[in-house]
Amino acid sequence: MKRAVAFLLAGALLIVGSSAFAQTQPAQPAQSAQPTQPPSAQQGYAKDAYVKNIPCFKILVYRLGYEVLYFKGDMSIGRIYVPLTWFNGGAKAVAYITYGNGPQLPYVSIAWVDGKFDHVTINALEDMQGPTWGQIDPSVDLTSQFNIQEPPREF
Repeated sequence: MKRAVAFLLAGALLIVGSSAFAQTQPAQPAQSAQPTQPPSAQQGYAKDAYVKNIPCFKILVYRLGYEVLYFKGDMSIGRIYVPLTWFNGGAKAVAYITYGNGPQLPYVSIAWVDGKFDHVTINALEDMQGPTWGQIDPSVDLTSQFNIQEPPREF
C-alpha cells in the first residue's frame, strides 16, 4: 500500500513539475491580407537545396587531393576527385573533411543549391591506418582528374 501511494505521489509531482517547465508561445502578430514569403526566403535561404550522401569504401590520399571510391548503382566502382584547392577557400571553401567513428563512416555528402554545386564533405574514420584509407603512388599523374570544377552527378 505504501508503494502505491508513493508511486501516485511521484506521478502527481511529475505532472505538476512538468507544467512549471512548459514553454509559452509568443503572441503572433496579426496576419496581413497580402501574401508573405516563406521564412526561408525572408532570411535569404536557397530555394532549392539537394544533398546526396554516398557511402564509400576507400579514401585515397594524393598530392593534389582525395580520390574517394564508392560502388555505383550497377555495382561498378565510381570515383569522386576532391582537389585540395577546394579546401583552401576559408569561408568560401567548397570542400570539408570531418573525422569520427561509427558504422556509417566513411561517406561523402555532396550539396547542390539552386541546381549548382555548393560543397562536398568527406566524412571519414579517424584511424588513418585503417582499411578505409590509402595512398596513391605519387609517380602516377592524375592532374587531369583533379582539374575539375565540380564532382559528377551520376552515381
